[in-house]
Order: sequence, then C-alpha cells, then structure tokens
Amino acid sequence: MNAIRATTLSILFATAMPGGLLHADSAWIEQETNPSDGTNETFYGTAAAVLGSRAAIGAFGDDSHHGAAYLLKNGSNGWEEVQKIVADDGLAGDEFGYDLAMTQDLIAVTAWNATIGSNVAQGAVYLFESQSGSWTQVQKLLADDGTFFDNFGQSVAIDGSTVLVGANGATIGDQGAQGAAYVFVNPGTGWTQQQKVFADDGDTVDNFGFSTAIRGSTMFVGAHQAMVDGHANQGAVYLFTEDGGVWTQTQKISASDGGTNDAFGASMSFDGTTLVVGATGTDGHGAAYVFAYSGTEWTEVQKLNADDSAPNDNFGDAVALSGDDILVAADVATVDGITSRGAGYLFTLIGGTWVQTHKFVASDGETDDFYGSAAAFDGTTALLTSPHHNAAYFYSRDTLFADGFDG
Repeated sequence: MNAIRATTLSILFATAMPGGLLHADSAWIEQETNPSDGTNETFYGTAAAVLGSRAAIGAFGDDSHHGAAYLLKNGSNGWEEVQKIVADDGLAGDEFGYDLAMTQDLIAVTAWNATIGSNVAQGAVYLFESQSGSWTQVQKLLADDGTFFDNFGQSVAIDGSTVLVGANGATIGDQGAQGAAYVFVNPGTGWTQQQKVFADDGDTVDNFGFSTAIRGSTMFVGAHQAMVDGHANQGAVYLFTEDGGVWTQTQKISASDGGTNDAFGASMSFDGTTLVVGATGTDGHGAAYVFAYSGTEWTEVQKLNADDSAPNDNFGDAVALSGDDILVAADVATVDGITSRGAGYLFTLIGGTWVQTHKFVASDGETDDFYGSAAAFDGTTALLTSPHHNAAYFYSRDTLFADGFDG
C-alpha cells in the first residue's frame, strides 16, 4: 500500500484518515501519495492520469530506468496504490512510464527510450486492459518504419478504439527530428497501425509529436520547436481530421502573439469542443492558449497567464481540461522564496471568460521539486505530480469550504 502523508495547512480543521491527515487548502483537500517501493531514482510522477476513482502515475526511473507505472484507486481510505505495472520485456534505460493515457478499459504506457532490435531510442508503447480486477499487458505497439532515436512514445493519447502516439525524433525525408505521429486502431481483433502523419511544412528539429490529443475524428499534434513566421522555436499545433479512415491535415494553429522560443505546443488538452495549448516560453514566463471551433476553423479565444507569474516559471508545461475548468502547471515556479518548487493554477469559465480561481502548491514543497511536472484533471479530482519528490498530490473539492464558509 502506498504511504499517505498529510499535514495541516492554514485552515480551521483537518480530517483524520488512516495513515495520516488530509489537509485542506481553502476549497480543496490535498492527499499526497508516494510509491510503495520507491527510491530517489524512481521519479514517481513523470506522467499522470485520473479518471473517476482510478489514477495512474508514471515513474520512468524505477529499477535502473526500466520504468514502471503505479495504479491507484480512491476508496474509503483515500487514494491507495493497488497495482504496479511494468513492461514484460523491459530493459534498463527504456524509461517505461515516460508518458501514459488512460480510459476506463485501457491504459497506454510509453517507453520512448526503448531499444528495438539494434535501434537505440526507437521507442515503444505498451497497452494494458482491465481483466478480472487487475490490469494486464495485452499488446506492444511499434512504428512499422521505426528506427533509432525516433522517440516513439514521447506522447500518447487515447480515444475509444484509437491510440495516437507521438514520435518527435522521427526523421522525415532528410529532416532529422522533424517528427511524426502514428495512429493505431482496434477493430476488435487487436491493435494495428492505421496511418503515419507528419506536418506538410515540417522542418528539421520541429519535434512534431512532442504533444498529442485526440477526440473522435479530430486530432492535434504539437511541434513546439517549429519555426513560425521566421520565429525560431515559436511552435505550432497541427489539426488532422478523419474521413473514411484517412487522416488529413486541415489546419496549422499558432498563437496570435507568438514569438521566438515560445514553445507553443509543449503541452495540450482537448475535450472535443475546447483546445488548450501550453507555451512554456511565452513572455519569458509561459502561457496557455484556449481555442474553440468557429464552424470553419479553430480560433484563439483567450490567453491564460498566472496572476503572479514570474520569469522562467515554465507556466504551461502541463495542461488539463475538464468542462469549465483548466488546470495549468508551472513546474519551475518559485513559491515563498523556494526555487523550482512549482505550482498549479486552476482557471474556471465564468460568464464566457476563463478566470483564475485557485493556486495549488504542495504542502511540503521543497527546492527543485518541480511540482507540476505532470497534471491531470477529471472535473472532480485535480492531480499534480512532483517526480523529484517522488510524490503525486490529489486534490478534491471541499464542499464545506467551497461555499465560502472558510472562517
């Protein structure tokens, strides 16, 4: 079972729970989880997903960087570790758990640094299905044209019977690290590669595939180092739509005020109607951009910044969207004078405008924790991780304090 660490914050009460205390932060209650067998090199929290009472935490450093993913369930004792999954053929250095995605029935875990045959860092993705109460590996995905340093598994996204995998190191023609993304589908007989996509105007070191998102017949692929209008590393996001089983690029998206080294596309979240894109270098602080579909194309509707942003915060390194809430992480933010402690910011749609409504910080944060390295949100639970602290922090809304009764 995982350890549950909690202390009180500046609040009027703390509720006793087995293993410690849950502590509250205005309208949110925090629970910290740690791996049952973690070491300083586990890096628990390199990736994260939460869906209802289930969560998955990547730990790419586990066991000499073989990597692992820890599965948790929320029950009467709060969030508890229930299973640890690893690749059935994993090797030291594969970094299984670098990224992951989860649905009710499927978990995809990437090993972007995996050696395939003699190809170093070609990368792989492992699929696990829920069977008889536990998660079992059912397939290993590989690019049909994979080669060394493709970084297949830099990013991954799932929607139903479709898995989208980013390979930001892939060479296209003679363009090294232009990047590609691979679509896999399961018609009911197993997962097969449907298509490889790449940017129609891609260039060397664009890193297309650094981030990915998919819902239905719409998918987005980020190229956070793409040059845009002469601005090196400004970054772009490419829209692909599916018709008759074929994915076609239909739009290239960039920030309205983009500039050099913005890294637009460093992170993404998409729920079918709204797209959020992180740009960690914008204005030297970082930003997140919100897009909506106008009926003919995706249009920028708002730029999000932290109300206390500072240079090099890395705001936008992770984003998570659910309904009328957007969670944006800033894993290098200085908090209370503690450098690289990290923070998370919640924005809520109020009267048609996204408004910052909460700032999350770890109750026990320390220097170089990089809290917010990964973020997830399902509308009920916010999840922010700190791999250098080997911790994942779960936040649930405190219904008592959420109504304004906070002393």
